[in-house]
Amino acid sequence: MKLIAQIFSVLFHPLLAPIFLVLYMLYGDTPWSFLPSPYKTATITSIGLGLSVMPVTIIGALIAIKVVKDVEMKSKSDRLIPVAMTCLSAWFEFYLTHSSMQMPVPMLRLVESFTLCTTAATIITFFWKISLHGICAGAMLVYICILGTMSQIDFGTPLVVIICISGILCWARLYLQSHTPMQVLVGFLVGVASTLASMLF
Repeated sequence: MKLIAQIFSVLFHPLLAPIFLVLYMLYGDTPWSFLPSPYKTATITSIGLGLSVMPVTIIGALIAIKVVKDVEMKSKSDRLIPVAMTCLSAWFEFYLTHSSMQMPVPMLRLVESFTLCTTAATIITFFWKISLHGICAGAMLVYICILGTMSQIDFGTPLVVIICISGILCWARLYLQSHTPMQVLVGFLVGVASTLASMLF
């Protein structure tokens, strides 16, 4: 069971979730799967670099120079700088996608959601250790729910899948004793609220 929990924690890490969602939107059974290939490539490259590759690179550098102890970042103090740097990277991606790129609206909303989630996580981490995986679980669930409603297509299967992933991800963080139930719950609610704000306003 521990191995399963660890696999889910790594596979659905908050920095990988944006890539999975974009790949599904562009290559799954969605209205955006018919976009031209160059358009898809540009979208994946931009979001992948800004929301995943750049933060991972920064965190790796922080670990290398021993500003952060290890990749698990178990303490609140270990998390603050990596989360803040991820937030800055998200805001930079937000600026690029809204000023110089023509992206489908769902992709823009994904960037906005990630930016709001990391901003909230940074503020909260100043005072308390919140579950970033919990934030990710809540954000993914709401993103798929609202996207299915707005696009008026059958998102039944993806919704069931994302509910299962979100539930298992929250369970994994508790099973590994990486967080308390309150940290996971608050994280989930922050993800829900941030994504609702980005999708509806």
